Amino acid sequence: LMGRLLPNIRKKVARYKKPCFVAEFGIDNSKNDLVYDKKGEGINLHNGLWGAALSGAMGGAANWWWDDYIDDENLYHHYTALSRFSSTVNWTKGEWTRLKISRAIKRRKKAQKSTFSDVVLPCDGDWGNMTHKFRVKPNGEASGGAVNTYLHGTSKSHVRVEPEFRVNYLKPGKFSFYVSMVSQRAKVQVLIDGKVVWEKYMPAGPDGKGQWKSNEWKKEWKIWQAVYEQEFSVDVPAGKHTIKLRNIGFDWAKLEKITLKKYKDSNYPDVRATGIKNGDQALVWVQNRGSNWYTAYKGKSPLLQKDFYFVFSGFTDGDYILEWWDTWKGEIKKKTRTMAKNGKLPITFSELKKDVAIKIYKK
Repeated sequence: LMGRLLPNIRKKVARYKKPCFVAEFGIDNSKNDLVYDKKGEGINLHNGLWGAALSGAMGGAANWWWDDYIDDENLYHHYTALSRFSSTVNWTKGEWTRLKISRAIKRRKKAQKSTFSDVVLPCDGDWGNMTHKFRVKPNGEASGGAVNTYLHGTSKSHVRVEPEFRVNYLKPGKFSFYVSMVSQRAKVQVLIDGKVVWEKYMPAGPDGKGQWKSNEWKKEWKIWQAVYEQEFSVDVPAGKHTIKLRNIGFDWAKLEKITLKKYKDSNYPDVRATGIKNGDQALVWVQNRGSNWYTAYKGKSPLLQKDFYFVFSGFTDGDYILEWWDTWKGEIKKKTRTMAKNGKLPITFSELKKDVAIKIYKK
């Protein structure tokens, strides 16, 4: 969710030049967050608060399930921690802008052989036209927002898009997509660099018997809709490519997720950073991307991320103080010093289990 929330905030702030507030936020728009957070830890609530507040929004993202989740589980300590941090910031003095941050870089004494893991891009449930161009970097970072869950065919030309993914496979891998349902009939194509490399007709109704798991006649619309629940994959050679999904059939195919298999390079730490800047002071939130609601829902713990650094740009040369804040308690863990040179200020992390906030200011 952070991969969608944070870029969306930055995009809106840059476009409209006005205050941005995330008024409805949660894991699932139809289910209470407690369904996915049985222990009442509030990890997604926590991430939404800190991520939004330090990405340029006018406060943390407002969780939709405030009464029978936040109140019932007494999760107000997440707000308290952010409030303690925020109370130390002079928000009205000067203009806050987006902080320029490099990708995370691993510190290594010697080169280590890369291993590669999957990158999963979620699909969202909006019906209409959405963003259709996406870029996925070898470190797993994706831009462009969420992929539209409905891959419309020719009968929905007014909302039909062909999602396009600019990728860079450092070794041969696969491009996969999961189709949950098909309405009437679809014909899905995969194009790599403009050439059709895969095509499949996906019908619903009696003529599709054997392809789908179940089939239902929707009498109110007088159409067949079929449950497929199948993943389809296409081989992708190493290198930079543009991959496009296209439906030249009549109606829609519903996508649940896109997976780039054997894509993410292990030499890139699995972390993200976002921040805002005002003159020679800045506020930064750094997250271990494995510290999220889904990892907890699966009963797992985030993998410890070690020995990496970011480079932050736009600072006057000189000495700076770094206040490292425990985002779960709302207190300073330590203070360190660093130096900006040629406008660049590097910050090194020995390890990161969950997340941390850093307040940066000139000495």
